[in-house]
Amino acid sequence: MSTQTIKVLSCLAVAAALGGTIAAFAMGGCSGVIEKAAGGSVPMKCHWTILAVGFIGIITIVTSLGGFFIKDPSGRRWAAGSAIAAAVVALFCLYGPVMGLCGNSTMECHTTATVCTVFFVVMMACDAVVFIKAAGEKPKMKL
Repeated sequence: MSTQTIKVLSCLAVAAALGGTIAAFAMGGCSGVIEKAAGGSVPMKCHWTILAVGFIGIITIVTSLGGFFIKDPSGRRWAAGSAIAAAVVALFCLYGPVMGLCGNSTMECHTTATVCTVFFVVMMACDAVVFIKAAGEKPKMKL
């Protein structure tokens, strides 16, 4: 696969990661708060989950950019693999047992999670192709 194709796929991965990150910050979690027994209130748990996904999304943007700017095939593989790993962590935050979303599937945090999931899955697909194709590239020797 040519370097030009890898750069196009890397640009698509960056755009998808950017879309997921913007969606997380712009759409946000549920706007409700939980009243504490001692008084005061705290945001719902999905608020913190969506914030975490947004910040992890920044990591996916930076690591996906590596596929575009790094010329060494092993560096491209490292960048694409790191981006995929970060996206998996973001999806684990959304759907895993540690953080998660609100229990009611009609709440707005589930819509945000769906949009972020679509963007991050597209990013992972693009970076997976970059990861696989960069393995077939021969390092260029400088004389």
